[in-house]
Amino acid sequence: MAGDTTEGMTEGPTVLLPDARSASSFTAVDQVSPIPLPDLSEGELIADRYRVTGMLGRGGFGEVYEVADQQRSGHLLALKMHRFHGTSTALDAIKGEFALLSNLTHPNLAQVFDFGYVGDDVAFFTQEVVAGCPLGRAGIDLTTREGLPFLAQLCRALDYLHARGLLHRDVKPSNIIVDVEAGHLALLDFGISRALGQVEREQLIGTYAYLSPEAIGGHPVDARSDLYSLGVTLYALAARRVPFTGSGSKMLAGHLNDEAPRLDPDHAPRAVADVVHRLLEKAPGARYASAGEVLEAAFAAHGLEAPAEDGETLASYVLSGSFVGKQDVLDRLTEGGASGSASRPPALLVGAAGTGKSRILREVRHRTQLAGQSWLVVEGRRGDDDKTILGAIARAVITPEVAARLGEEDRIELSRGMPSLRRRGERIAIAVDPRRARAARLEALGRAIAIRFLHRPGFLVIEDLHWGSEAIVPALGALHEAMGRATAMCFLLCTSRPGSMADALVDQLGADRVTVPPLSPRESRALVESIFGEAKLLAGTELGRTLDAGEHSALFVQESLRLAVELRELLRSKGGWSLATNISARPLSEVLDARIRGLSDEARHLAVATAMLEEPASAGEIAAASGAGLSKVAPSLRELVRAGIVEDRRNARGHPVYAMHDRFIDVVIGALLPPARREAHRRTGMYLAKRGRRDPQILARAAYHLVAAQIGADARLLYERAGRLADDHGRPDHALALMRQGAAAGPIRGVRGLPTALERHDLAVKAGIAEAADETLVVLEGLRRKSDPKDRVEIDLRRANMAAMRGEESRARRLGKRALAAARKLGDPRLEQALLLATSQVQFVTGAIESAAEGFEAATKVAEARGDRLGLAEANLGASLAFLHLGRSTRAENQAQRAAKAARGGAGTELRSEALRQLGNVARERGDNRRAARFYRQAVKAARATGAIVGEAKALNNLGTVAQWLGRVEEATEAFTRSRELKVRAGAQASVHVTDINLGALFVATGRLAEGRTTLRHVVAADDASELVTAIARSNLGDLNALENRLEEAVSCYRLTLAFARDRGFAAQQSHVLSGLLRVLTMRGGAQDLDEAGELLDELDALRNAELAESERRYHAGRAAWLDARGETEEALAEARLAVILSDRETRFSDVFGTPLDATWLSAIMLSRLGRARAAQRALQVSRKALAKLVAQVGDMSAQRVFLYDHPLHRAIDLGRLDLTPGWTWRRDN
Repeated sequence: MAGDTTEGMTEGPTVLLPDARSASSFTAVDQVSPIPLPDLSEGELIADRYRVTGMLGRGGFGEVYEVADQQRSGHLLALKMHRFHGTSTALDAIKGEFALLSNLTHPNLAQVFDFGYVGDDVAFFTQEVVAGCPLGRAGIDLTTREGLPFLAQLCRALDYLHARGLLHRDVKPSNIIVDVEAGHLALLDFGISRALGQVEREQLIGTYAYLSPEAIGGHPVDARSDLYSLGVTLYALAARRVPFTGSGSKMLAGHLNDEAPRLDPDHAPRAVADVVHRLLEKAPGARYASAGEVLEAAFAAHGLEAPAEDGETLASYVLSGSFVGKQDVLDRLTEGGASGSASRPPALLVGAAGTGKSRILREVRHRTQLAGQSWLVVEGRRGDDDKTILGAIARAVITPEVAARLGEEDRIELSRGMPSLRRRGERIAIAVDPRRARAARLEALGRAIAIRFLHRPGFLVIEDLHWGSEAIVPALGALHEAMGRATAMCFLLCTSRPGSMADALVDQLGADRVTVPPLSPRESRALVESIFGEAKLLAGTELGRTLDAGEHSALFVQESLRLAVELRELLRSKGGWSLATNISARPLSEVLDARIRGLSDEARHLAVATAMLEEPASAGEIAAASGAGLSKVAPSLRELVRAGIVEDRRNARGHPVYAMHDRFIDVVIGALLPPARREAHRRTGMYLAKRGRRDPQILARAAYHLVAAQIGADARLLYERAGRLADDHGRPDHALALMRQGAAAGPIRGVRGLPTALERHDLAVKAGIAEAADETLVVLEGLRRKSDPKDRVEIDLRRANMAAMRGEESRARRLGKRALAAARKLGDPRLEQALLLATSQVQFVTGAIESAAEGFEAATKVAEARGDRLGLAEANLGASLAFLHLGRSTRAENQAQRAAKAARGGAGTELRSEALRQLGNVARERGDNRRAARFYRQAVKAARATGAIVGEAKALNNLGTVAQWLGRVEEATEAFTRSRELKVRAGAQASVHVTDINLGALFVATGRLAEGRTTLRHVVAADDASELVTAIARSNLGDLNALENRLEEAVSCYRLTLAFARDRGFAAQQSHVLSGLLRVLTMRGGAQDLDEAGELLDELDALRNAELAESERRYHAGRAAWLDARGETEEALAEARLAVILSDRETRFSDVFGTPLDATWLSAIMLSRLGRARAAQRALQVSRKALAKLVAQVGDMSAQRVFLYDHPLHRAIDLGRLDLTPGWTWRRDN
């Protein structure tokens, strides 16, 4: 069968041999042996971007792989890899091939995309995957009638190359790929291509069996050299062998000296054989002059007329014009990228549509990639805002390798916008303060960019920012600053059309504006010459005169010429171009409109749907949006692609999708009459509404189209539905924005007004957007008078909550009480439950703890009757908190256990975490710190599982406290630090203060007194700290002042805190403050001080019966010091020993007073005062031994020194100073 591979058709490799001036130079060398190369396995990643899916072939310098481009949604490409092993020949070959192909556009040539390096000795470039198999195995003989359509494509490709001034130089069957089923042919492998007329003085380049005589002899070569190789190819297909066989030297000699054996009639008809043998003439002048002539002769040999060249191939000439002008722009941008530093101001490439921004970027990209630098592109899209553009940057930057090198904090922060970064089952909670969380994400993204460009500096390019909102600008500014702080080795380059966005980028971002100039008349002529090979082709035409008269955009020139070719005003025949008629000069909009009108009716209808969708869409999606049948879509899409109006891409699954070029979108939509435009918007909106039922972004796009179709009521419903979905997805801020858009879209349908307003208000509160919450509350108050009683209760519930949030305690109580009474009167259990919870929370915050506990318990009964398990969990948790503050730990534990059980049953993971934390709080107050730590760890795990970072931070804060008390200082420090980081990231500033208090207390307990004072004073001075937080910080400052013998300041701190704790009924807080105040008063030692201390002891005695373990030990230690100051030493010793007996030996680093160490040391002091020296020494040794254990757990030697010598109690024990002032446990003159 024709085309079968035989021994006579074996090609051998393409060779590059030195000193190739005559046939005698090749007698010693027949071929170059391929370098043995290791194969890459399927799934391997090349350059952290291209995932290998298979091997396509192998050559002398490397392999060709099929790969999936991870940055282009898995688009399948061919990746041609060359391994040059330190030599320049192979590197020059692949760089030359890429540089050549990157400037070519033709349907019978493979499009190339990117160039890159792997390590120091491997280079590669990517190109489109060409379907089919090599010509020699395709079963097609191009000399037969059946093979003529393929021969036509091959000749068109060669004609195109030669018109561009290029030679292929390796035309042979293995470099020609044929897809028989699709009827398509492609010419590949341009690694040794050169310009016409170029003489290779130092090398013989090509394949022996297909080399032309002039190439072998080292003479100048032109298009006819490729035609000789074409002749050998046709001969081999017909005869199933090449004309000259044998060793390499014999083949070369045959080409130079021998006539090719005549093709037998069995191989080809005489007329066809004549065409082949003319191609094999030794003298170039005896061959055909062009591939176009070969095509005409081949068809004529079969008695046929050669078909006219189609529009797609003719358009290739227009699209392959040379890069003319703009050299200054190109140099400026390239220089910026060469610096590879984010410390430089970004560049902004500004130009109107069609001025050549994309072509400039392509030239800069090729220069950058050939120089071994990175090039990373993010495309802006219509409707982009700061969130979407930052998300697109993150997805482009964070490859698997970058993700593997991210710090844990950065991974978690970035996973908010990139779910792929989350671990299995991991959920990330919404930030309480979006602005703070966003700043943290920007810093993390800046560090990710630094990782991405660490080994290969280069460009980060963000294209077409004019499509987005100006909210992008400050976000990019913050990101650029973060990149600078991370010392990212990349240059930020943005592009935009002129306008407010470009101005904002310059003014706010400080970008260096680089304006794309239009083409001058001289440059326009140079572009025309590069396309048609003749600068004066348009002379005398209206278009030619227009181009000579002034400056024009490259798009205007290109599209005007393409239209002229499509209208056959310019003709191509026999390898040249001619003018058929005058070419009129139309405005660009008319040119584009004329090109659209030149389409078939079906293609124009499909163009409208594609333009409306804006985003890349599959054929099925376009069919659904247009209302056309799927069977009719494929040919119309092909027409649109061939016309250059739509481009085909690949989606994340590798499936084909289609998107319209930006320059045509407005033209296509603008050409519609208003009724047709509204109908197109309506059809698109209805399709998107159906497609995006569970996607808030798609629903928002659908709503936009319905607004454009003037169907405002339906648009509003879609915006509201999108808002509810956004809230379900953990984005209440986004949900609120969608609700606002809905309010502006159209009238409210039916009775949706109040429910929507309530929903918007709740979203604003949930998102922490105070202004929006106030705004919606005003709306609700305006609706209250016209509302029915049930709705008024709903509104009053929100009013009470807002009053509580503002600190308006009496108003909050009054509103809550009134609403609760109304709900009970209405007999609505859901409302009653919600109001019980709300009013109880208000009472708790305002200090009515007993009433709060009763309210929470009442809410549990209503929730239980309703079967609302999450409501039951919330109510039980509130009751537990109230009981614990009242000192009733057993009740508190029971309620917390019920909350944990209800939350588990109701799938409320976050509430379960809070319940577990509360169980830890109860255990801690009972003195069981090990059990408390277990509960806190469970709470951390539960919060982390649901992504509730604030809940996780709170649990970590509690864990740090008990770790401190258990003597695990390093664990405590780590937990506090981690807790603080999470709270800052979430914007939970009030909760940050709580952790700062604990850190301050830890500093005090470990002797870092200066750090403790700074931290605690910061909390006390904070305007946004709650009264409770301020009181606790002031109490800890009292401890610190006592340690530094600032007794007056200590008394003042304690008194203020005690007044607050008494007023609020906070028993646990009273216990700590009473202990500190009575000890300081005892240390002052005045008669009134001791009397007051005695009264405080009575108050503390009452608290020690309130199930609070710390209170009993504090009481006995405080009483021991008080009795010592009164001179009642025996009684003091008895009290100190009771405190020792009651001490939990595992409790460490807790308060200043009433600790196990404090109690043991008091015993030693009392024994010394009583003259019982041996017993005192034994007690001293016990104290020193306990102190030594603590020292060992503090940290390194420096930390141990601070702990031992900067803390007065520890220093006194270490020095064994038992002769202390009565009532004191360290030296008074400390």
